[in-house]
Amino acid sequence: MLLSLCFVFVLCISADLILKPTRTSDTEAALIFLPGSGLTVDQYSHTFTSVQFSALSFNLDLFVVVLDEKDGTTLNTAVPRALNELQAAGISSGAKIFYGAHSPTEGLQMQDYLINGGGRGDGIILFGGFINRDFRPLSMPSLTLAGELDGVCRITRCGAEEYYHQVMYPDSRGYNSLVLLLSGASHMSFVTGSPTRYMLTYDFQPEVSGDDAVSDISTYVAAFLGYQVSQSTLAQSALDRASSLAKEFMKPIVDVMEVSGNQRLRDPCNSDFPTNPTCEYPKYPDASLNPLPVPKPDPMPPVDCMCGSSWLEDNAQQMMADFSGSSNAPWVTMTCKNSFHDVADVHPFHLPHIFNSCAKDEQECVLNVTSVTQPLYKDDKDVGYMPIAAYELKTKLKSRQAMYQAVGLPADNMDDFDKNMTLCREINEASFSYAFNKLPSSAQQRYSLKGEPLVPIDDHQSGIGITGPTWIGDEMLYNRELSSSGFVSTKVTLQSFTFLVNNINQGDVPFWITAGYHYCKVLSPFKAMEWALVDSLREYQSLANVTQRIH
Repeated sequence: MLLSLCFVFVLCISADLILKPTRTSDTEAALIFLPGSGLTVDQYSHTFTSVQFSALSFNLDLFVVVLDEKDGTTLNTAVPRALNELQAAGISSGAKIFYGAHSPTEGLQMQDYLINGGGRGDGIILFGGFINRDFRPLSMPSLTLAGELDGVCRITRCGAEEYYHQVMYPDSRGYNSLVLLLSGASHMSFVTGSPTRYMLTYDFQPEVSGDDAVSDISTYVAAFLGYQVSQSTLAQSALDRASSLAKEFMKPIVDVMEVSGNQRLRDPCNSDFPTNPTCEYPKYPDASLNPLPVPKPDPMPPVDCMCGSSWLEDNAQQMMADFSGSSNAPWVTMTCKNSFHDVADVHPFHLPHIFNSCAKDEQECVLNVTSVTQPLYKDDKDVGYMPIAAYELKTKLKSRQAMYQAVGLPADNMDDFDKNMTLCREINEASFSYAFNKLPSSAQQRYSLKGEPLVPIDDHQSGIGITGPTWIGDEMLYNRELSSSGFVSTKVTLQSFTFLVNNINQGDVPFWITAGYHYCKVLSPFKAMEWALVDSLREYQSLANVTQRIH
């Protein structure tokens, strides 16, 4: 029993922490909460006592039960026990019952119980967790609190991805579906006392005091509950202010996810079976050595699927051509369409292509080009701390030699134009700069002072193996090296693999003869943003300052 925790408003009925409100009224509610793994119920006492006090501002009297599952009980037994404890504590029979959890795993357990386990709730509150992808959209009101420096549940997962799906898309449910930001807070900011070994390993050092973090947590939780119970206008005003702060922080991250074509926003399209009319992707060569038809996807991609990466369209092929840097082609501009597709697929072939040419005597000319990209993801397990950005973008581009020849510029020797091993690096440098400039100034400053730098280096040329070019399987290299940049003594270098093909007969060859290609492993802008926001801090800013492997 929790005798050491007994005070005037704490009932000592079981191992659960049970907090009664300081008064009783007609406006009552309860929160049944599942702690993070390895944390004790008393570590939440300060937080929820503060929540109870804040709830009074919204004319709400709040009961709280923090579940103790150390005896191996499940939610199927712990929740009914908590309901009995609430009844014994004197809660009104008609009071709304909310549920909550701390950490991704516990949040998933609580969602599964409420949705599949026969539980019933009036809403769910997640500390450093998220609505599981399989449960979206949730059929009950939800509040997600995302710590800016939560290393256990990264801000891009429990913050930006959730913000998009719960607040921005497909439609907003207003105050019933909220994702709010805890500026400068970590995963341990929700509790007092000692972190678990897991948190020591993965969580970051917060930049706000525990009291400041609890103040924000208390206000947000109490306002959410106050609005759900009585549609309090005061609670609505508090949620409006918190929502504005979250939008200011989250939207630039979501925007970078969008231009990167991240799969966690929407499914990728299939250019062989187009469903999104906005893609307008011209396929080349749309032919196959195998005459058998390709099976139709089941299910088909949604009509709002991700066509490709608009950042690649606007930057990668343009940088490869470098027309703007050549005084010989001031009349040339370019339009480029990028499509997501398996770069190893030859049924039919999917290859980058130049669809027209430009003559020197033209006043102006628009070159029509396509590129092909396959993102590589490594976040199949939805655990919160793993990056959700693509590890790399396998991107097939037309070579600089081919682009020059398409506008009538002399480019007979491929080596003079494509073999300096810097072109993919320059694209990756531009990707990082683009993402970094989208970050709030505080995150930029944190990365510059405390983050482990991510530094693109010269490209490495892939060779030919038994099955063809090894470029497809040669993954982007992330290597830690010593550095001399003040506080941070290491850096992580990023090396792209490239594959080059001479533009035989200026590209006038059958599709099965490779000509005029320059393939790159491209750094996704969203990967760059995740690095600056989260992964650059793992080496030097974790609670235990332990070295983590690079994802």
